[in-house]
Amino acid sequence: MLQLENEFYSAIRLKGRVRKGESHLDAMQRDGVEYAEVRILDNNPLATHGIALDTLRFLQVLLLDALLADETGAPAAESDLVQENHHRVALAGRQPGLTLFSPDGEKPLPQLARPIFSRLLPLARLMDRGLPQPVFADAVRHAWRQLVDPSLLPSAQIHRAMARARLSHHAYGVQLLKPSTALACAA
Repeated sequence: MLQLENEFYSAIRLKGRVRKGESHLDAMQRDGVEYAEVRILDNNPLATHGIALDTLRFLQVLLLDALLADETGAPAAESDLVQENHHRVALAGRQPGLTLFSPDGEKPLPQLARPIFSRLLPLARLMDRGLPQPVFADAVRHAWRQLVDPSLLPSAQIHRAMARARLSHHAYGVQLLKPSTALACAA
């Protein structure tokens, strides 16, 4: 039982433009959604501002795809599968051969993600129109490469750097904070 709306923790939380004495739910009912808080991301200590530009661009494509989707929401049973899959990825996302639940049984992560990425790439190409470089399409391709090869993920890069230098998490963090060694730790 939630006592306040702010106690609702989810991967993405919608917000409205709140007037004094009003709740976000009231504001969204009155004027709709003003913005979405994307709360599922981990900070990337290898990125200067905690998140890479490619990741932000990928999120733009993914969120626009969700906005344009002609879906009314997942049934409760499917929603439970999504929650379980979230936990599996959080706990073992870099594990080779990781399988996730689908309505048709367990399947490898790339197999389940392929239809999503096949929608995202054309959308990203549309978003790239008029830009000097295909930054959105490149971001989608980069995200796909990380999905099929988890050794490209920041967590894997950090793990390799810690192992090479024989550092604990704490010692690695301290090294990463030192400007002269930050790039060496990430290499």
